[in-house]
Amino acid sequence: MSAAPCGGGGFLSVTGNAKEIVAFEAAFEFGGVAGIHSGPHSGQGRLTTGIYISGSASGTNISGYFFGGGCSAMRSLRAPLGTSD
Repeated sequence: MSAAPCGGGGFLSVTGNAKEIVAFEAAFEFGGVAGIHSGPHSGQGRLTTGIYISGSASGTNISGYFFGGGCSAMRSLRAPLGTSD
């Protein structure tokens, strides 16, 4: 989801059986997004950071992440770029 200059998203996953919930995962991402249009050139980019949480019988894991990337097009030539950590 995005409404420039803010963007983000996430998901929630729950795994279970007939008796109980056995695992879950969730991620929440937020940051900035931008679109660029100038003559024959157009592109978009985003810088976001987020948190990932997972849990099961073996324990809970909480981690953070960063994403920077986007794409650019000049007429019919496209060039995607991305990095994450």
